[in-house]
Amino acid sequence: MITLKSSQDSYKEVYDYEIAQQVYDNNATAKGPNLKIDKNHKLAKFIEKKINNMYSPEVIAELIKQNDEFETCISYKTIYNYIDMGVLMVDREDLVYGNYRNKSKTERKESAKTRKHKKGRTIRDRSKAADKRSEIGHFEMDLVEGQKDSEDPKLLVLTDRKTRKEIIEKIPDKTQDSVI
Repeated sequence: MITLKSSQDSYKEVYDYEIAQQVYDNNATAKGPNLKIDKNHKLAKFIEKKINNMYSPEVIAELIKQNDEFETCISYKTIYNYIDMGVLMVDREDLVYGNYRNKSKTERKESAKTRKHKKGRTIRDRSKAADKRSEIGHFEMDLVEGQKDSEDPKLLVLTDRKTRKEIIEKIPDKTQDSVI
């Protein structure tokens, strides 16, 4: 709220969204949990020294747990987060395995697209008659399975491209031998 002067020396309080946004943004800077090693310089130096001696964050976290010298136990993920936030005086490149991090979903999808396919016959190799569905005897095959990691039998489904008639067989598992 801001106070505006109106006519005849009267004052009026008015809402100003820009000032409210500034107050919100200013208050938002104080959000988030406090750092576990905020005032613990000894622990920070210990972590930095171990990273410089080629220890991984996983090993460092375990050493901290085993060491009675430190009151605070932190996980290896927290160490990675502190490196990314700039809390520790090291970079990802200083780590024993370099700039290792988990791939994001988009990076995983991109790497799946660029993955090399097995050599052999592809769907592009099928005959024109099968593409046009002009002949009986060209089948498409699918494997249907129930819940993930289930021991239930799987269904092998063969569908004729022209007639759309199906052959469905139960198979014990999805190995190559079972499908054949």
